[in-house]
Amino acid sequence: RKKETLGGTRKMDEDLKDLIPQYLKNRLKDALSIAESLKKKDLKEIEAIVHKIKGTALNFGFGALGDLAAEIEAAAKKNDLPQVEKLAQLF
Repeated sequence: RKKETLGGTRKMDEDLKDLIPQYLKNRLKDALSIAESLKKKDLKEIEAIVHKIKGTALNFGFGALGDLAAEIEAAAKKNDLPQVEKLAQLF
């Protein structure tokens, strides 16, 4: 089954299907880490977290998550804390 992603349409590797529950648990941990980093205003840490999510989300076929991670990453690179905070609420 094909999914829309940053890189266009990409088929999820069926071998990854069984890993999705653990993948999502790990993203919950990332969301908590992003929240902690926001409290510290640590945009570099947020940038690193969402960069990783951006790449892995595409592999799992989660294009919307990858897109959101890319938006947060771009805002963090610009040191745009208000935009990062706004977008992080969607995560």
